[in-house]
Amino acid sequence: MKKICFYYHHVNTIGGVEVAILNLIEQLHKDYDITIAYSATDSSIEMMIRMSKFANIVNLNHKSIEVDTVVYCSIYCKKDRIKADKELRWLHGCLTDMKVKLPKEKIDNYIAVGQVCKEQLDSQLVD
Repeated sequence: MKKICFYYHHVNTIGGVEVAILNLIEQLHKDYDITIAYSATDSSIEMMIRMSKFANIVNLNHKSIEVDTVVYCSIYCKKDRIKADKELRWLHGCLTDMKVKLPKEKIDNYIAVGQVCKEQLDSQLVD
């Protein structure tokens, strides 16, 4: 069974990214071995309990993991703690609105949740 990790630095009690991940893993867990990895020490225990019904939960401050695919759902990464054959970055917000520049790094592909996110991503990738 293929292993997929969703890395989100800080898991909140509720938010757009958390709800999207929860809905996605609820569907994917039947066909994939899913891991939710995080690193912020003040992440929401309640949300991680909800996610644990469909995924393994890993604090990357204490462990490294190896998976087939990692989906970084955060600008922050723990690349030194996740070994993956394929790396994706999922952008759930508009980079310009967040006043964020993407880090220069090797990513196999990007996922943008909307047209404006895609346009802002494209403009940063050509810089």
